[in-house]
Formats: sequence, C-alpha cells, structure tokens
Amino acid sequence: MPVVAAGLVAAMLPVFLLGTLSPRIGAELGLSEAGVGLALSIFFTAAALSAVPGGRVADRIGAGAALRVGVLAAAAAMAGVGLAVTGTAGLLVLLVGAGAALGLVDPGGSRALSAAVPLRRQGLAFGVKEASVPTASLLAGASLPLVVGWRASFVAGGVLAALIAAAVPRGLDASRARSHPRPPASSGTPAAAVFAVAAASALGGGAAVVGVTFLVPAALDRGWSEPAAGGLLVTASLTGIAVRLAVGLLADRRPGAERTLLAVALLLGAVGLAGLGTGPLLTAALLAVGAGWGWTGLAFLAAVRLDPDRPARAAGMVLTGLAIGGAIGPAGFGWIVTRAGFPRAWLLAAAAMAAAALLIGVAAHRARQAGDPG
Repeated sequence: MPVVAAGLVAAMLPVFLLGTLSPRIGAELGLSEAGVGLALSIFFTAAALSAVPGGRVADRIGAGAALRVGVLAAAAAMAGVGLAVTGTAGLLVLLVGAGAALGLVDPGGSRALSAAVPLRRQGLAFGVKEASVPTASLLAGASLPLVVGWRASFVAGGVLAALIAAAVPRGLDASRARSHPRPPASSGTPAAAVFAVAAASALGGGAAVVGVTFLVPAALDRGWSEPAAGGLLVTASLTGIAVRLAVGLLADRRPGAERTLLAVALLLGAVGLAGLGTGPLLTAALLAVGAGWGWTGLAFLAAVRLDPDRPARAAGMVLTGLAIGGAIGPAGFGWIVTRAGFPRAWLLAAAAMAAAALLIGVAAHRARQAGDPG
C-alpha cells in the first residue's frame, strides 16, 4: 500500500532532516555533535514510550485513523521546527511530539499490511513499507544542495506530511481480509519470540540510526564537501531501499526464514559500520546503510507472523526496540565522537550490530531445533 510507505516517510523525515542538516542547525542554535545526538535520542525515546500503546490504539481504532492522526502530528512538528524554533528547548519539545507520532504511524501501517496483503506477498509488502525509511533519509540528503536554509527544509517536510495525511483512505483495514490465510503461530510463547526480535532490533537499530544520521558529518570530517556528503547519503539510501525490497522478495520465496535472513543482514551491516572510520567510505556506506539498515522489514514481518492475533502490538514491540536503540545509540555515539573521534565510535557501533546478529541468529537456531521455522 503506497499510503503506508508514504506515511512512514513523513513520520521519519524529522529525525533525518535533523541529522543531515545538523551542521547548519548547530551553527544557528549552538548544538554540538553531542547535542544533536541527545536531540535524536529524545525523538526515539518518545517513539519507544509510545510504540506499544500506539499499537494497542491502532488495533482498536484501525490503521487508517492511526495513520492520519500520526502523520498530521509529524506535519505539525516539522512545521513548528521550521517556523517557530529559536532555541534548543523548543526543538526538543517538538521532537517529542514527532517521536510520539512515529509510535502511532508505524504500528498502524503494520496492521494495515497484515490485514490486507496475502501471506505470499507480505515480505515484499513489509520491504516496501520499510523502504520508506531510507527514502526519508534520501529526501533529507537531497535537501542539502536543493534547499536554501534548514528551516525551509522542515517547512517543506511539514507540507508534504500534511498532503500525505489527507490522502489516507478511510476504512483502511475495516475488516481483516478473509480470503487471506493467516500465518501459523510459533509453538512457543509469541510474546517471548517477539521480544527476542525486539531486543535484536534495539542493538541493531541503534547502530543503524547512527550510520544514517552521522554519515554526512563523518564524511565532512574526512574532508568531503557538503554536496558530496549529501550525495553519498542519497546513494547509500538508494541502496538501502533496494536491499529492503530484495530481502522482502527473498523472504517470500523462503517462508519461515525471516530471522535467518535478518541475522545475515545485520552481520553485513556490522562490516560496513566498521569500515566507515578508516576504510573506503563509499563501500562502507553502502554496506552500513544498505545491509545495516535494510533489515527492518524482516523484523516487522517476523513479529507479525509470530503473533498474528495482535499484529499492531507485535509491530509496536519491534518499534520499541528500534526506538530504544535509536535513543541510546546517537547520544552515546555523539559523546564518543567528541572525546575519541569518529573511527573509534564507528567500531563500537559495528560491535553493537554484530551482537544483534548473534542474538537473532541464536534465536533462529533454537526455533529450528524446536521445530519452528527460523
């Protein structure tokens, strides 16, 4: 469903605009790399706190209403940043609202897809949904050479989000599609299985968000020009979009292999993150943002299949994990950069993503031993 992907673009755009335009924003508002990391952490903390309640709300009021309300909240937050923010405090308050909006939009979109898309195509559907995240970072990167002034970028993002909210149809998931068979539940406890996916998402998500949001500042630190750094983010984001679609198609061709594929993608992303410090920057960026941020559709797909009775709640748990990682990762990364530099910070981010790959790989192996798909 294009409207689901577009809604997630709108919900994620505030954080990627902040990360990409941080040099300009910092110059005007007095934010250091550590301050930008803290601001990103506040956004993801708000998303983490609102994700599971937002999933319950989406299961109750329906996907369409959840998407409309959430996207409108994101639009208001971006417009507020562009038009009214004069200091750090106002920026942080609006980022709290934007994070809470994500906690409603993402579970609502997952509910819509699980209700309306046949099982044999859900891998691609969730890949399309999650491809909207690097699309948001692509738009943020493109704003560097195309838009004069960071405030104009946020206002444009708010207008785009408002248009997306107006396009959300009513009755998006008025009833679960009876013609579509439902996935078999795990023989274990669904909540425990989903929790394992969420925990791996927290570790991997924190590292992945760092890779995307600090790629431009890191490229500038290594001597790249601002337009070239923005072009690098656009190229890496396009790779992330392609990877999300490719692994979704692969998951459809290999039913039950979502967690195994997830572990492989996380491991490749860890290699890319390790290379961002001193290795070839283009190759490392493609791996870090492509594979390292291309696995989230697999995580959401695994969660809704593990707990098909409550798809939005299951998706909310995964989003909580991603958001917790997003809250801790940027703040910690920014703190390390200010004290030890980018190379050491990238190595620690790579270690976190490798740990996520190990965690989800062990969970998939145990599921296969128990007779469940991995």
